[in-house]
Amino acid sequence: MNKTEKISIIMPVYNGEKWIERAIYSCLNQTYDNIELICVNDCSQDNSVAIIKQIQKTDNRLVLIQNRENVGQGICRNTGIASATGQYVAFIDQDDFYEVDAMERMYCVIQKHKTKAVFANWSIEKGKEIIPQNHYSNELYRPDSRSMCFFISPWAKLIDIHFIRENCIYFGEGFVAEDRPFQVNLLASIDCVYLMNDYVYRWNRNNENSITMTGFNKGRRPRALVYLSVASKCLDIIRDKNPKLFNPEYEIYSFYNACLKIPLPYFKSCCYQISQIIGKWELKRSDFAKKKNWEKYRQLKNNSWFQIFLGTKVKEFRRNLFKKVRWIPYFIFKLKSKGGK
Repeated sequence: MNKTEKISIIMPVYNGEKWIERAIYSCLNQTYDNIELICVNDCSQDNSVAIIKQIQKTDNRLVLIQNRENVGQGICRNTGIASATGQYVAFIDQDDFYEVDAMERMYCVIQKHKTKAVFANWSIEKGKEIIPQNHYSNELYRPDSRSMCFFISPWAKLIDIHFIRENCIYFGEGFVAEDRPFQVNLLASIDCVYLMNDYVYRWNRNNENSITMTGFNKGRRPRALVYLSVASKCLDIIRDKNPKLFNPEYEIYSFYNACLKIPLPYFKSCCYQISQIIGKWELKRSDFAKKKNWEKYRQLKNNSWFQIFLGTKVKEFRRNLFKKVRWIPYFIFKLKSKGGK
């Protein structure tokens, strides 16, 4: 195999001392050894940097970049892209890891099918359980309106870095949802992607402090509020680069789902923002496969915030209540069992 082409793996780092050593070695111990691992430290306050520097002493493929201020994962990844010296780029989060032959398998596929990117499957690590996520089958895929339903996280992908730079495909600058502009821009710019059935990545859901698990960053705006501006930027990318990717069903579902997470003090103003974003969409009933999404579109466009409030907050209340109530029969059964002894 031709291993002369270097792969740059980019890892944002912030207070990751618990998991980072495992993540680093999963990259450095790849069967495809012509790699560099770029760790961009986002002002960590724990021992993350000390761990990186210790490993650097034994492997010069590990590169450390220090941020002057805490800027978030998106800008960290952009910094890594700017500094990378490889032909291809992959991404990893500090609490996850790659399977030992992940880079080799993705590189073989990208060479065989002559594509600019390959997306692979992954598995979830939750407790002691490993749960495979079978999202892709082996196929050469040309982006269409289904593309926006793709899993947006940047990891488990191998991408031609020159293609990224030439098409100005970069991450958003927020602390959440920063990966969606990257994914949308990539799919709007590329001719085809190979969707790979192999499981190459392990997503760690045991880290309770991750952004994915918490949904919030202390001192910053809730995820749903940030999503509105991100969604607007993504829709602009689609409109300018590849209008055929526009998927009204998915976009309306996403906006309505965001309303589930909007705190009450912001609810009315956020509904107004959404109505402004989709106000120019002239959609028909035939554009929606599901009638309920058509109804949601009309509510969002007309800023029927009270209807939206009832449809989302009541649903959320019922869901949370069910989580509590569903354990009652179990406790009654246990009490009866104890009483019968």
